[in-house]
Amino acid sequence: MNSDFMGWLTTIMASLFISWTVYLLLKRFYFRQKEFRGWLKRPHIQQTLAILKRLYHNVNAVEIARKAWQQRQFRDYAFIYGEIDLISFIAILEAAQLKSDDIFYDLGSGAGKAIFTAALAFNFKVCKGIELVPELYQLSCQLKQQLPKLMTQIEFINADFLTVDFSDADVVFINAACFVGEAWQAIVAKFIQLKAGTRIIVGSKELPIQHFNLMDENLRYMSWGKAMVRIYRRFDTV
Repeated sequence: MNSDFMGWLTTIMASLFISWTVYLLLKRFYFRQKEFRGWLKRPHIQQTLAILKRLYHNVNAVEIARKAWQQRQFRDYAFIYGEIDLISFIAILEAAQLKSDDIFYDLGSGAGKAIFTAALAFNFKVCKGIELVPELYQLSCQLKQQLPKLMTQIEFINADFLTVDFSDADVVFINAACFVGEAWQAIVAKFIQLKAGTRIIVGSKELPIQHFNLMDENLRYMSWGKAMVRIYRRFDTV
């Protein structure tokens, strides 16, 4: 009797788990489609997505990054490659309370998707991407050549962003999931040096409340799945 009951209970629990998993997947799909449809009602977003689709047609940045990892024998997980989800990134930037004269930086800009999206969808004064891996930097520069109208608005820099002066930034984006320990502390120290009012968009990490106000916090889609994205504003502690 006990054996039959336990078998029945196990079956019920397994069915409930499967049903709950299916529900969560359908819910995720529904809200993703709802968000997608909402943004697509805006003509300039439609145009942005169409341009980016053409720009990245047949571009496999993940494979380029993987080969660079192998050839250069990278051991630091900070070099693991991931990309933005276009619609989610547009929603993230929208939440950052942008101004028409803002200067935008992407730290670890990869193949340039965040930079091109920001420049096409919003009225940034300048968009700058900093990328250490030469192959990804070169790819970004090649793609930039296909968008002559943005030549003066976009700049790519091949360097370690910790060695670059980005103190003129008004908005900074970093996917920080793979930065840990001393590397992350060095990045935070760099952020603390930014001017008051700078908005910092951070994926998968938190910034100290002694120096930053939390403006927005949401789960957002990235190429690898959902990630917690927080938007902070640097405030003057003096």
